[in-house]
Amino acid sequence: MTVLGWHVTSHDAVLCHDLGPLTHPELFAPSVTALYERVYARIAERQPRMAFVSRASKVAFQRLYGTGSPATVIYPPIRTAWRVARNTPWTASKACFC
Repeated sequence: MTVLGWHVTSHDAVLCHDLGPLTHPELFAPSVTALYERVYARIAERQPRMAFVSRASKVAFQRLYGTGSPATVIYPPIRTAWRVARNTPWTASKACFC
């Protein structure tokens, strides 16, 4: 959302986490979808370098706005502290979503 408060140029880089309000607007409030439309229209117009956190986000962006912006996928690291031993069953009583 910082795109709206910054004069984004083709020399900038934008990190894209999510296009859900654009690809699945029925799951979001209309005001959220409208805000995302403004942000991504500006990004598409100015064509900064793009970094996506998943291939799915990159594909969705390119399907909606084309492939004009240089783009790459940078996967976030996986939190190893959340790993469960291979043979240990996962039960709801052990789950903690803090």
